[in-house]
Amino acid sequence: MRNRRRWARALGLLAALLLGAVLGAPSASAHTRLVDTVPADGTVVAAAPGTVELRFNEPVTVVEGGFALYDSTGRHTVDGVPSTVGVSSRDRVVTAALPTGLARGSYLLGWRVVSADGHPVGGAVAFAVGAPSATPPSAPDLDTRGGAVATLRTSLQVLSWLGLLGGVGLWVFRHLVLAPGTWSGRGGRLVVGGLALAVTATLLLAGTSAVEQAGGPVSDLADGWAWQEGLGSGSGAGAAVALVTAGALLLLVAGRLPAAAARGVGLLGSLVALSSVLATGHTRTVGPTWVMALLDLVHVSAAAVWSGGLLGLGLHLLAARRRPEEAVATAAVVVRFSALAGVLVGLLGVSGLAMATLVLERPADLTGTGWGRALLAKLALVAVVGVLAAWNRYSLVGAVRRRGAPAEQWRRLRAAVVDEAAVVVVALAVTGVLVGQSPSAPAEPGSPAAVTAASAQRAELGTGSVQLSVAPGGVGTRTAELTLRGPDGAPLVIDEPPRVSLSLPEQGLGPLPATVRPLDQPGRYAVSAALPVPGAWQLLVSARTSRFDEPTAVLVVPVNG
Repeated sequence: MRNRRRWARALGLLAALLLGAVLGAPSASAHTRLVDTVPADGTVVAAAPGTVELRFNEPVTVVEGGFALYDSTGRHTVDGVPSTVGVSSRDRVVTAALPTGLARGSYLLGWRVVSADGHPVGGAVAFAVGAPSATPPSAPDLDTRGGAVATLRTSLQVLSWLGLLGGVGLWVFRHLVLAPGTWSGRGGRLVVGGLALAVTATLLLAGTSAVEQAGGPVSDLADGWAWQEGLGSGSGAGAAVALVTAGALLLLVAGRLPAAAARGVGLLGSLVALSSVLATGHTRTVGPTWVMALLDLVHVSAAAVWSGGLLGLGLHLLAARRRPEEAVATAAVVVRFSALAGVLVGLLGVSGLAMATLVLERPADLTGTGWGRALLAKLALVAVVGVLAAWNRYSLVGAVRRRGAPAEQWRRLRAAVVDEAAVVVVALAVTGVLVGQSPSAPAEPGSPAAVTAASAQRAELGTGSVQLSVAPGGVGTRTAELTLRGPDGAPLVIDEPPRVSLSLPEQGLGPLPATVRPLDQPGRYAVSAALPVPGAWQLLVSARTSRFDEPTAVLVVPVNG
């Protein structure tokens, strides 16, 4: 009974491996963000703008009802009826047509779009006509990361990956590692169950993603529109359902064919099912697209074969444990799997580094971002597993044979398998961290790099320009980033940092001097200053561009109350 509990714990560890692989599904994370607006976020304009232009870092798709205008009374109305905002999009730019005749005061434009990877992204752009209102406007919570629908979508994604990796990985283990006639009926049922789970969860995921993109409640899943949109939308969910279903059918058909034909048809079915990951997700947002898709397929195929194979290996060892005299023969199965694992280590390492080359903007991001550090940790752990797999490949059978007594042989065999599985669990758990990290995410919140994903403003600076990036915030020390460019758009290199001060004319405050610090890249500076009261602070930038020229520019730093 004690040995059975140990083997049960080992199988539980292997199940945790699959969950880690689910969380760590190919990790090319490249999150959509708003990089600029016209008028700029927090700007006070003299006349009511006819449109608001939003520029994103990658192409986005607008959703029906995704834009709404709010004022100090709540939802903006025209003759008592909520106003409508017409929206059009082209590539990375979305243009929102505002109602005509906006009165003096503050406004919020709430927006919601769908990123190229199919995930919803939302936020708000603040501006004022003439002067800010005494009561600032407020909009509903536009955070797209939480809620019941998002939780349901994440759960379905986990189940889909669990079934896909388990079903495909177990099938490959059976046909590439085990000898004919040694596969148990339990393993075959798990393959069928895993594939059925993958198809069902992927189908439900299509409708759930459509509801999430539209910002609807869970109850909208009962409406036909969710399934029409989900299975026919440009997010690729419909293609993912078709691919995983076709792959599952090929694998099931392969089970009824002669051994030689079964292997070919099954491998084709495995590739078709695994290629469903290319229909959705961040792979479609990083170029060259075909290169990233190929790397992604290699990455997920290696993860499926490795994780599903370890689960199959655990099932095989559990069944073989009832025959103590077969410890050496079972060790030979572990050796064959370790030989396959050695190939997988190379594929995971090469594809991971290649994906990093495409995703990361510069080599320093490999150590300067959370995504890069997690990738390095993952590759280090994969290398450790490779060493263990190599030892199993060349030394395990002899080590088991030298133990003599069957009980000692099985103890040594179990230790070898559990050691390898434990490190893989940690490696794939670390991979899960990559999904939640942005390749350009700053190491520390509030650092100058953090403001680059916030609102951005541009102004002429002599014959060149200056861009101010500043995150929303309240009273206190505020940090922003300035980027100076010459007339050709290249970074502007000057002999000394620009002079920066801030004023709030409506309250007679300022100018207050700001601290300016050069950053690593030419033309970029970190600016910080203590702003004591809320308001639209004017930031004055002066840069000596030549012996006789010192142009100035005025931008706005909004400070919330």
